[in-house]
Amino acid sequence: MKLVLRKSVVLFTLLGCAFLGNKVSAQKLAFKTNALTWATLSPNLGFEVVLNAHLSLDCHATYRPFNFQDKPFRVLVLQPELRYWPGRPSSRHFFGVTAFYLDNNIEWKNTRYKGDGVAGGISYGYSWVLSNHWNIEASIGAGMLYTRQFKSKSDEEQPRSINYHKWLPVPMKCAVSFVYLLK
Repeated sequence: MKLVLRKSVVLFTLLGCAFLGNKVSAQKLAFKTNALTWATLSPNLGFEVVLNAHLSLDCHATYRPFNFQDKPFRVLVLQPELRYWPGRPSSRHFFGVTAFYLDNNIEWKNTRYKGDGVAGGISYGYSWVLSNHWNIEASIGAGMLYTRQFKSKSDEEQPRSINYHKWLPVPMKCAVSFVYLLK
């Protein structure tokens, strides 16, 4: 895997999320963070841009740079999601089409996985309005992940080429987020 490809995917995702909402006003922008992800010691931040009366674009990034019990457990996730709101955006029910890009270096049960993956799926959520500026949002989703990894035993050297690639069903989203709406 080439570092250039990873950087290109990251840059493309961030720029795409930033520029899809080209007429962003304060009433159409929200910042958020997922409390469940923070519970796993994974800093995360997202924003949501309202595109029209029923659609919004949510973009979220999570980065876990820390090791776990002196073993690598580093993960980067970039997750854009197009949301349909039956009512008005940022209030009550929504349905989403979501994707994510994953870059990881993990050691689990004496096996090291170093690689990346892409996934797509669907989600459902609900947003509770607390005040003019604050919401709490819960969402859940499922989909399929295609992953390609350098897989090896912990005490072995990393293989020269990718030796593990697989399609896997995955939870796409499990979030309880604090949302700050700019107004």
